[in-house]
Amino acid sequence: MNTQTIIKLLTVILFLAQPVITVAENLIPETYLQADVETRQLTLDGMSQQIQLLTMGASDDQINRIVFDNQVDIETLFNSFGTTGSAHSAYGTENREAIDTLVVNNPEWQQRYDALDAEFTTLSQQLSRLREGLEQ
Repeated sequence: MNTQTIIKLLTVILFLAQPVITVAENLIPETYLQADVETRQLTLDGMSQQIQLLTMGASDDQINRIVFDNQVDIETLFNSFGTTGSAHSAYGTENREAIDTLVVNNPEWQQRYDALDAEFTTLSQQLSRLREGLEQ
């Protein structure tokens, strides 16, 4: 590869990485947690909708539409925080210690996560039972 090709490739890479770098700058531990909790709740809402549709005998297309719409809603929510799902995830990885400290010092965050985790477990079990019933 010649020097010009390498420079062009590096320029493209930096151009593509810029939105993630810029978007991650919008987060602080508090906004990371708020976005995380809200997106988890949206995920649970989507799971509840799937359960409702499955119990009504909905088609795969209807279920897939709910899943797709839920993913769009989650990305829209991330955007409302000035970030994306991937930048949020990267921020969480890079700032795990500060986030964990905030959760430890503010037990209401842990209570929210515990409640979300419990609901996720319940909904996951319901979805699994419904899907197993459909496969038999």
